[in-house]
Amino acid sequence: WSWSGLATVGLAALLSFALAMCQMGRRRPRLTAMKKGLTTERPKYCCVILKGRDGRLLMEQRGDDAKVAKGKLTCFGGKIETEETPDECIRRECREETGWEPKQVERAVDFFVDNKLVAYFYEADAPPNTDHLKFEVGRSGVWVGDYLNDPRVSPWHHAALKSWTRGQSKANFITPVET
Repeated sequence: WSWSGLATVGLAALLSFALAMCQMGRRRPRLTAMKKGLTTERPKYCCVILKGRDGRLLMEQRGDDAKVAKGKLTCFGGKIETEETPDECIRRECREETGWEPKQVERAVDFFVDNKLVAYFYEADAPPNTDHLKFEVGRSGVWVGDYLNDPRVSPWHHAALKSWTRGQSKANFITPVET
């Protein structure tokens, strides 16, 4: 090996590394910025807390025919598809459930049921005008002000919203024991 040969190999490796870094920079990030206390484990579901400018939340009124949370108010969201990131999931779910997509989402609460991770809850600004939203058949959007005291809110979503309101990054719903 000569010094010029080593320099050529070193330069080629450096250029290869730089090209790889540039290509990685073009890819969408797999996860949004991590808040302190959030897990790196991947859940099955993602939901979004849509905040109105007046402090109310835009929530989904689920129909009586819904498989989960029948007739309850929930945050918009759904199941993460196989090749999808959680960020992509929440954006897709918003498009499917409202015909609208938030500009920016930030992961806020990791939601557990009986100490098992079930969902990431994101937060985003709700659209200021909901007249243009197109909800799924049998569902609607409802503005909710006192969401922590509203009995229509699903128990799981109530637990996540309670943690979010307190600035906590984790919510753990403990399933009540039937007697």
